[in-house]
Amino acid sequence: MNKPECEIIFTDHGVSGIANNRPGLFQAIAAVGAGNVLVVKLDRLSRSLSFLIELIDKLRKDQAGSESLSMVSTPRPQAGN
Repeated sequence: MNKPECEIIFTDHGVSGIANNRPGLFQAIAAVGAGNVLVVKLDRLSRSLSFLIELIDKLRKDQAGSESLSMVSTPRPQAGN
């Protein structure tokens, strides 16, 4: 897969995917809006299936998409839909 072009990069260096205090992740989630795509490494995103499901539901409600650097991605949102 080609590297995605990212406008803003949020990071949580040295923080486990199990940790509850992940300011970079929560800033990224808050910044994603309609037509945006959250680019992540799924193995670093969450160790909790319930959190992952909640996040994907939120992205869909916000008309945003996701793209994984290591796995299958959800469809990109279409402008105006």
